[in-house]
Amino acid sequence: MTELEQGVLGTIALLISVVFSTLAWFGGRSEAYFSLRARLWKRLIAPLFFTASVILLSLYVGSFTYFYLLSIPLFFISSIFGYGGNDIWTKMKRRFLWYLLRIIGLSAFAIDVEAALFISQIVTGFIVTIAIGLKNPVKAPLEEGIINFSTVFLVPFYVL
Repeated sequence: MTELEQGVLGTIALLISVVFSTLAWFGGRSEAYFSLRARLWKRLIAPLFFTASVILLSLYVGSFTYFYLLSIPLFFISSIFGYGGNDIWTKMKRRFLWYLLRIIGLSAFAIDVEAALFISQIVTGFIVTIAIGLKNPVKAPLEEGIINFSTVFLVPFYVL
């Protein structure tokens, strides 16, 4: 594979994460389009898009393993849990549980990945989920987009 092809695949990998995080924040809005309930975007469409896209990417590059199929139900389960709360300790506990479930949900893609890449994804996602989620320095749609992106942005690279 040429360096140009590798670069294009890396861009596609990032775009998968961008589209996923867009669908996820979109699902947190009550005015979601296409006559679907808003939560369907966040809880069903976004995780299905993400896992299917990463699986298709793995098929394209020849790294697919049937183990990746486990990510579909596992990531879906992680996406049905909310992470909000009224006080800081409730938020922290719920965000920790939500992120733990997300790690488990995406771990099927990590079976053949370098440890440094996997650990970088876990640490970055955790820090952003807790720091931005507890402080809320930006408006809710931006926060949800940032948090969702930070928890998955390296995962498509696992299959490259």
